[in-house]
Amino acid sequence: MGKIQSKLNKIPLIGKIIMLLLFIVTIILIYSESLSTTLKQNYLNQLTETANYNNSIIHGELKDKQTTLQQIASFIEDSPNMVSRENMQKLSEISKQINLKRIGIIYPDKRVFVTDNLGQQSIYLDDIGIFFEKSLKDKESITRIEKDKIDDSGAIIVMSIPLKNNNGELKGILFATYDVNTLRNFMTLDIFNGKGYSIIMNSKGEKLITSLTALKLDSESNNIFYNLERINSSNKDIIERMKADVEANKSGIIQFNLYEKMYMSYQPLGIDDLYILTVIPKNIIENQYNILMKSTYFLCIGLSVALFIIMMNIIFNEKRKKRLLENITYVDKVTGGYSYEKFLLEYKKKQKNNNRKKAFIILDIDNFKLINDIFGYNIGNMVLKDVWKIIYDNLKQNGIFARKYADKYSIMIFFDKEEEIIEFVDKVIKDIEQVNIIKREKFRIVPSIGIYILENNDEKIDQIENYAIMASRTIKNRYDVYYSFYYNKLESIIIEKKNMTDSIYQALENKSFIPYFQPKFDAKTKKIVGAEALIRWQKEDGSFVSPAKFIPIAEEVGIIAEIDKYMFEAVCKQQYIWKTKGLKILPISVNLSRNKLYNANFIDEYMSILSKYKLEPKDIQFEITEGTLYTEEKIGEKIIMTLKNLGFDILIDDFGVGYSSISMIRDINATEMKIDKSFIDDTSERGKALTNYVIKIAEVIGMKTVAEGVETKEQYEFLLKHNCDIIQGYYFAKPMPAKEYEKFL
Repeated sequence: MGKIQSKLNKIPLIGKIIMLLLFIVTIILIYSESLSTTLKQNYLNQLTETANYNNSIIHGELKDKQTTLQQIASFIEDSPNMVSRENMQKLSEISKQINLKRIGIIYPDKRVFVTDNLGQQSIYLDDIGIFFEKSLKDKESITRIEKDKIDDSGAIIVMSIPLKNNNGELKGILFATYDVNTLRNFMTLDIFNGKGYSIIMNSKGEKLITSLTALKLDSESNNIFYNLERINSSNKDIIERMKADVEANKSGIIQFNLYEKMYMSYQPLGIDDLYILTVIPKNIIENQYNILMKSTYFLCIGLSVALFIIMMNIIFNEKRKKRLLENITYVDKVTGGYSYEKFLLEYKKKQKNNNRKKAFIILDIDNFKLINDIFGYNIGNMVLKDVWKIIYDNLKQNGIFARKYADKYSIMIFFDKEEEIIEFVDKVIKDIEQVNIIKREKFRIVPSIGIYILENNDEKIDQIENYAIMASRTIKNRYDVYYSFYYNKLESIIIEKKNMTDSIYQALENKSFIPYFQPKFDAKTKKIVGAEALIRWQKEDGSFVSPAKFIPIAEEVGIIAEIDKYMFEAVCKQQYIWKTKGLKILPISVNLSRNKLYNANFIDEYMSILSKYKLEPKDIQFEITEGTLYTEEKIGEKIIMTLKNLGFDILIDDFGVGYSSISMIRDINATEMKIDKSFIDDTSERGKALTNYVIKIAEVIGMKTVAEGVETKEQYEFLLKHNCDIIQGYYFAKPMPAKEYEKFL
């Protein structure tokens, strides 16, 4: 040791400095080489992560369209006339809702019916077999067509599904066209500062679509494999490897020669045989490496200080890029909280590492689309942020959550006692109601919440989320219950509801719904003054399905609006028949459900039906429940005013069982108030006093009163004594078919 120290002392200072410099330069060069390799790998990792992100976006977009097409196929196959105007109208509406160019049906004889003209005209395509080869072989497919032959426009993506009859034989093809530019918008991301681009191809290498920044190749061929081999023969072995991976449905990264050296990540899209390619020039990585080497020489001159500065700069840039990538992938752009992808990552960690009991909660907002339609997307996004903040403030450290999409939030809460879940949910509901009171005028923000308590830590996220969704669906669009727990029999109940929903649609198509008419009588003169139309569902065997069984489900799934329209036209048609017979036309009231108040466009449709049957607004009355007015007061006022200005009478149904205020009833300015049967049945002194009070309220604000469910002479005499205007009930007449009601005219 002493000898070594002695030798070092003999070395001049300049020698020591040179040795130190050589040592530093060597360390820096070794480190730089190692760093360049790491940097290259990081870029390749980022390429893979970006490809994954692109994949998830494009997969989600195409999968949503494919799933919708499958759902459409399920009901189109059962339709006697697949291209009926009603079917094509539905398909046209769906096409607009999900941003498709068109939806169409192809028959085996190559006739094509499309939503462009609602199936009124067929189009003949002689090369159907080329573009729908898989569907003709009983498979779903996604194909690119360079020219839309239906309207002679540009390139389109065609998604097709075979349609079969009950014997499993091909009866046609359901297809949807998706504008290439629309899908391209999802692919046009800022990949590696705009230098990278994406391509979607099939397993044969045929290009379907490219992002806007993709290089244009001087080739008439649309095949990726062929073009890469043609441009540079050195790509042949690489392309063969890529073909093998594609055939085996594998992912990979290759380096190939185009006009310059490039890196390409290829991944199966998970739909049909499609692959997504993400491409970046190799010089992006090389340029970074060259900059690093120049910095290395500078560091050699500047020694350790310059080295420290450069290294800190590199570390900072890496962290910034990582944060940027995490922001893209893991931050929800609307709320600023976790994205759903980040939620899933955190969920996996917490599922194993947290020993407390766990519950999965799904929360969404009823009729959220209505908020966007009325108040605009800015207000809609404010509501989403408010709800996110409410969940955040109440959940604190007791769980994780994220907005999944639209107005749907996924929440995992940790608890020791189930009361903690109820306390959390009740507080969230209460706070959401405050959002309504403070900022949203008279519009109520109503959540639907489904809760599933995990039985163990090994349950799959898809399954527990499905359980929570099932629970939330049981109380969707109800205004007296805001949350529900999953229980074992719930799945069978959901299936039963689905079967009933299908039966309702079938009943509408088969015209199995018929109106019954319950007459209304002037309380003093006992003369008939009109009737209420009540829906009856008569099955083929002559039996009836109780409205109590199907009306709540129709309201829950949104079919009630179609039933309303069906009944309106049925009543108008019957009024017209009586009118042509020379019978007296008395006003008949029909229900106007909550769904109709979402869109005033129904008024034009109803007026057209009224004109079709040569009737006037005075011949039809609309009944709106008190509960509907309470939940949708702002919209209700506008639509009711429009209907009254057109000449329709408005009746407030079920008065006394809802939540409305007297001032609201006054502002609605309805024509008649229908006293609910529960008041009429209460013959106690207190009950009679309340009924009398309701009649007097109507008198004060200038409305007539209609007593529903009057069944006894005592009830009738009491109502007559207290100046009730109109009587409806079994005491005078029960609901009856049109032929029996006709005798009263």
